[in-house]
Amino acid sequence: MKIFITGCAKSGTTLLARLFNAFDCQVVNEEISLEGLIGIEHNGILVGKRSEYSIFSQILNRKDFVKQKNLLDKVIVINVVRNGGDVFESFEASWGVWNPMIWCTAINEARVNDNLIDITVKYEDLIATPDVVQEMIAETLGLKILCDFTYYPLFVPEHCFKSNNERYLLQEIHNARIGKPFKLKRGIDIDYFNELMEYCGYDKHTS
Repeated sequence: MKIFITGCAKSGTTLLARLFNAFDCQVVNEEISLEGLIGIEHNGILVGKRSEYSIFSQILNRKDFVKQKNLLDKVIVINVVRNGGDVFESFEASWGVWNPMIWCTAINEARVNDNLIDITVKYEDLIATPDVVQEMIAETLGLKILCDFTYYPLFVPEHCFKSNNERYLLQEIHNARIGKPFKLKRGIDIDYFNELMEYCGYDKHTS
C-alpha cells in the first residue's frame, strides 16, 4: 500500500506526515512527487508527502493535472484542508508574499474530484483531537498504531524517525493561527472564497 498526503501548503501536510511515524509503516521523510512515490519499490506500507507541484496542492496546468489524476488509483489519497484565512496568514508570516488563489484552486479541485480522495483531514481536528484523527486513519486503512498521537511531541519515540531532516523532527503543536481575523488581499473574489470556505465547513469571511 502507498499513501499520498496532499493539500495546499501551510495546511498541515507535514504534521500529518509526522503522524504516520506512529504507525507500522515507512515514511518518506522529504517531499516527493506522486510519480516518485509510485516509482519506489516497497513491499509494505509506504507514505509520502506531496512536493509543491502536486494535485490538490497547487495551480497545475490541465495536462499535468490530468496526468497526476490518472495515477491516483495507484495510491491511497489523504487530503489535508485548513481554513483559508489561516493559510493566508501563515504564508504571509513565513514568506511575505503568496498567491491566495493557490488555496482556492487546491480546494476547488478537491471539491470537483472528491471521489478520488480516500480520506480528508482537517488541520483543526489534527490540532484539537489528534488521537481521534489517528484512530480514524488507523481504522479506515487498517494500520497498526505503534504509539499514541495524543501527547505530541511525545507521541513518537525518537527511534521511529528515519531521517535527520529538521522538518520532521519533534516540534510542539500550537493553535496560534487558528481562526484569527484576516484581510483578503489582491482582489480575490470574496464570494468564491466564501463558497469554498463553506464547502470545507468554515465560517464565511466578513470584511
